[in-house]
Amino acid sequence: MRTPPLRAADWQREPAAAEEPAPVGVPATKLEEYLFDLNGFVVLKGALSLAEVDELNAALDALPKMKLGDWFGHAHMTSGPGDVSLQQVYELGDPFERLIDHPAYFEKLKRFIGGDGWDNNHAPLMIDEAFANFRATGGSIPMHGSATATGSSSGAPGRKGSYWYSHAGEEGTFNSGQINMALCLAPIRPGDGATMLVPGSHKANIAIRDVPELRPTDSGSMDGVLGAVPQYMEPGDVLLFVDCVTHGGERKTTHGVRRTIWYRYTMAWSRLRYGYQPSRELCERLTPQRAAIVDPHYARMLERYPQVEPSSSKFEDGEAWSVEFLSKDIRDQQVQAHQEPLAKARIPLEEKERAGTLTEEEAKRLANIRDREKGFDPTSH
Repeated sequence: MRTPPLRAADWQREPAAAEEPAPVGVPATKLEEYLFDLNGFVVLKGALSLAEVDELNAALDALPKMKLGDWFGHAHMTSGPGDVSLQQVYELGDPFERLIDHPAYFEKLKRFIGGDGWDNNHAPLMIDEAFANFRATGGSIPMHGSATATGSSSGAPGRKGSYWYSHAGEEGTFNSGQINMALCLAPIRPGDGATMLVPGSHKANIAIRDVPELRPTDSGSMDGVLGAVPQYMEPGDVLLFVDCVTHGGERKTTHGVRRTIWYRYTMAWSRLRYGYQPSRELCERLTPQRAAIVDPHYARMLERYPQVEPSSSKFEDGEAWSVEFLSKDIRDQQVQAHQEPLAKARIPLEEKERAGTLTEEEAKRLANIRDREKGFDPTSH
């Protein structure tokens, strides 16, 4: 079921009763958290079903032939150092829209990006680039990365090229400037131009460019880089890696085309890498959460719907914007607006509490909701 146009932070609203509930996401395991922090990446085997992979491949196969620079609707054909990419693929329909917040990896992405959405105005992250990538025989991509361990930049890393881990909080907090989600659509085996990563390089303090022994034997690829690990994958596998880990592609020597889909996730206050703007048609047909992920600014737009006629009511003498006025109806509205969503979240948890089926994580969430209900002060700013 399609949603109406978004208004006034609609992305936070509850889904209508007639809507199909969103699938429950799979959180990161402790092993995945450890490996992501240690290596800078983790592979999710069989994250998508083969039926999902077939649907994506069929959608790509059905596209018309395009030259570099051509547009098909809102999708744009571009080229990289050794590949061809179709940008803005989430504009191409349901199979690609479902990848925006796919339950197989979305909760893990939120955990690894970090942040707590404290300002209530943004989704926890956004996509700054979404493309299908095609690598033919002879194609590759040079070694690169955004942190100090890069082979292509001598400047200090920007916010997107950063990674650190904080021990604050009960479970610690990841802080990743950008995480890449690479979905395998065709087998990637030796010779197929696999993505290569140097484990742990997202935390390196010595730049690879300063270590001649670590430079690639083929300057257009990652071939020959000491310690670089090729990621051989099967259709449906997903590779998640922080963008500041040193990475690139091996030279493709086999016949055929390596086919992958890449969604790059970053902080919600960022902007799209190449300046593309998600179409209004896309944002209006997406679920509220997905619309906020592809364009947080669109999801936050306030549309004006006049409700008060100039002559319908007036302030009494001495009342205009006074403390007395703000202490009455407005304060009541503030309290109601704060308490209603908390109560809606609390009631089912309390039912589970009474039934004795409350999990440890749910118990923490219930305690947090109760604290927020008790602690709300409409006079605070």
